Amino acid sequence: MASTIAQYSFPPFIISLIIGIPSIFLYTIEVIILLVYRRSFQSSVFHLFIVRFISNFINYFCSFFYVRFGRVGLFFDFFDSLPSFVLGITFFVTYYSFHVDNFSTLFILLNRLTLILVPLKHNTIWKYLFPISILTIFLAPLSYTYQTLGYDFYVRHQGDNRTFTTDFRKEEGKTYIRSVYLCAISAVAFCVICGLLNIITVILYSRNNRKFKLSGVTKNFSKKREEHKMESRLTMYAIITFVAQLFMAIYYVSTVSKVD
Repeated sequence: MASTIAQYSFPPFIISLIIGIPSIFLYTIEVIILLVYRRSFQSSVFHLFIVRFISNFINYFCSFFYVRFGRVGLFFDFFDSLPSFVLGITFFVTYYSFHVDNFSTLFILLNRLTLILVPLKHNTIWKYLFPISILTIFLAPLSYTYQTLGYDFYVRHQGDNRTFTTDFRKEEGKTYIRSVYLCAISAVAFCVICGLLNIITVILYSRNNRKFKLSGVTKNFSKKREEHKMESRLTMYAIITFVAQLFMAIYYVSTVSKVD
């Protein structure tokens, strides 16, 4: 069957390109900025940003392969010829990177909070917490995603004769991971937790900022001013990230409601 485009699904596909490609571009700029500021702003948060950038980058492009092409009916013959394990790996990486992103966001916010709350002890704390955070970010999502690697995946052609989805065959009596439901639960949970961390961080940052303005000129005024500029950028980044998490939570909850 030749690849055709489902017209009613094409506008969302274009919208995802319009939103997604600039987002990836901004993520790349973000990493470049962090590299530029790495000497003036030494922190473990830098490495956490890199982890989050990689997970976002992988998730975005894998979601095209796993979801978006099928929704507009592109490359059906190609996908239909792929072996089950290739489809399974794509499915796994898509959902795994989503959960990695959630955990990395959480630890970025915890890093920011400790930097503002206990700045003098921040480096000491994260000297021990950083390895734990990396292990948690990469290993925790495996506990509820690795099972999908053993599923028998196939390409299912939809009734409109244009679009298709990637699905897996289910054996009676066997328990399967419901990835969409887990994503919905994870999105809502991390949205709430990260939202609370953002509120606490913004309040503490505002207080510290007022103290800085009232303190007048100090010996390290220039250095402190640069640190506050970077903290302002990271605080704004945290707020934007929270808004993105909120939209993602709404998306997955609405998806689950449609499935039900």
